[in-house]
Amino acid sequence: MGILTYGQLHERVSRNYRSPKSKITEMIRNGEIFHIKRGWYAETRIAPEAAAMVLEPLAYISFQTALRSHGLIPEAVFNYTVASPMLRSKTEHSNCFGTFLFYPVPAAAAGEGLSIAAAGKETFFIASAEKALMDMVFRARNITSVQEMVLFLIEDMRIEEEDLVNLDLPFIEKTAPLYNRNKEQLLVSALKKIRKSSYHD
Repeated sequence: MGILTYGQLHERVSRNYRSPKSKITEMIRNGEIFHIKRGWYAETRIAPEAAAMVLEPLAYISFQTALRSHGLIPEAVFNYTVASPMLRSKTEHSNCFGTFLFYPVPAAAAGEGLSIAAAGKETFFIASAEKALMDMVFRARNITSVQEMVLFLIEDMRIEEEDLVNLDLPFIEKTAPLYNRNKEQLLVSALKKIRKSSYHD
């Protein structure tokens, strides 16, 4: 997808210009190349989701961005929310492609529930609806009971009950222990409660 390191770009430019560094700065200013992060450039304007894969190793689109992509939440998402098992705390990157919010996730759970999506010529990893929801629960605070989890899903996240009933519950049950947090088990119990209530209506 035309991603270049600074070394590759410098070598290419130095063939024709005495001051490659100045030329690279000029190319960025004129929109001939696009700066992703220090030492990394794109030859053409790429999808923001693909840029996120360059910004952090082993990253994947998750949280609100993935939930919105899967149609689970109604609100527009203006920042790109990304997960990475390589992080210890939240980080933020801004470049010409947008603003990216990166959040840590447990390494044991990071590879579960991912698929490859395409945007133009670029590809990127995105979490399934179930995985994105579990990532959201992982970083949510002050959820200590099943009822609080139900309220978080329906009132805070504004996910429709029908969509919650249609989630892949066996996958969530299988993956929940990998997060090593009680909240994921509360999510399983909350989804079972919502299903039971839905079936009785």
